[in-house]
Amino acid sequence: MTIYDSDHTFTLTIAGTDRWSMVIKDTLTLTDIEGSAVDTLRLDLKDSADAIAPTEWQEVILTADGANKLFGGFITVMKPTFDKDNRRLWSLTCESYVTLLARTPRSAKTWVGATIGSIVGDLFTDAGLTPEFDATTHVTAGATLDVFSTTGNDTLPQLLNTLRDLAGDAAAAAWAWRIDADKALWFGPASSDAAAFGVCAIAAANWSTTFPMTAAAAGLDASQLVNRVTVYGGVKASAAATETFSGNGATLLFKLAYKSVRDIVRVTLAGVLQSHGTDWYDAFGGGYAVLVNYAAGTVRFPDASPPPVGVDNISVTYRYNTSVAVQVIDTASYAAYGRYFDQEIAESSITSEADATDRANAILDAYAFGVVTGSFTVERLGLKAGQQIGIEFAPLGLSGNYVIRQVTTAWQPGGTHVRCDIKFGDRPASLSQAVGGMI
Repeated sequence: MTIYDSDHTFTLTIAGTDRWSMVIKDTLTLTDIEGSAVDTLRLDLKDSADAIAPTEWQEVILTADGANKLFGGFITVMKPTFDKDNRRLWSLTCESYVTLLARTPRSAKTWVGATIGSIVGDLFTDAGLTPEFDATTHVTAGATLDVFSTTGNDTLPQLLNTLRDLAGDAAAAAWAWRIDADKALWFGPASSDAAAFGVCAIAAANWSTTFPMTAAAAGLDASQLVNRVTVYGGVKASAAATETFSGNGATLLFKLAYKSVRDIVRVTLAGVLQSHGTDWYDAFGGGYAVLVNYAAGTVRFPDASPPPVGVDNISVTYRYNTSVAVQVIDTASYAAYGRYFDQEIAESSITSEADATDRANAILDAYAFGVVTGSFTVERLGLKAGQQIGIEFAPLGLSGNYVIRQVTTAWQPGGTHVRCDIKFGDRPASLSQAVGGMI
């Protein structure tokens, strides 16, 4: 076996006690995934003396070389077994601190003119995660959004995915996020979180800033092309509309052109302002001259006082609920492929055309063209999901910077060396959540 890394020393603390000596090294795997997916640590412990009794939600920290924390999280699954020599083994599955984010109250809130970074900070505060988690030090402010709304349907990790997708442009500045083993959030352009080294063919490696990779594969993924996005949002208030009616001395009920009246600006009769209440709730004689049925879009006068005869002597100024619907097209993608690839989105939290347009553009940024995806193996510790890594490998057409999407680390026999299987790509592996519900 070729070794590209130096010897490492590891500690595995469970509830504050180091159990590394009990770890069966070739059972230890660490899966680190960018974004909302929960990182996992799986291992078996040999408990020959029946000395331990791990319990659920005990904290687990894996550290290399005394200070480099590789994993922090909690035991979520534990299974004791006995081998042929009647020695007890513990099979443990541990989830990283990311799992806490999905177990917090969901947020229903609207931000106007706020930066993406400030929204992220507010979400952590609203979820009660500060100061336990650091959501400021490694968080990039990013663009200012005209409006951003949540309905309370999405978990905090899902909202972070949404904001990542709104902020990033796969072709120019891909963004990523991760929670490290010190409970710090890294949220920003992947270029601001550079990998510890680059990879290349063995003949080109300088063994300092670049190291050789094996089992490399890469290609262009065009399986999820989208170049026309239609967003159906929630409702917003229309501009004020004014309608006039002509009284005939008998008609009491007047039907507005639009149902779902949002609010009444004013009602006048022969130029005189009329006090208005809510039909079927308020009553005439309680200080109201007219009653409004907001759902039906009607204005009613009292039986004893129908509006007198007059031309356009009744005036109603009001706003009504109107649905947000926006369609955005990537013309370059359409020109390249000669057809539309459609995606339709329904998300009630979107209540402005600006918000709908931002979210549609986030989808197009990631899916208007095919993107590079690939994998490789490197026998060296130090890479983290969400980081940007330089890859140079001419046989596969790789030359440039790419975002690490997943790192699966397995320990070699003896436990002092590792093998890391890396997945990289220009966008997250799962379909973008920049908008929400796909029709």
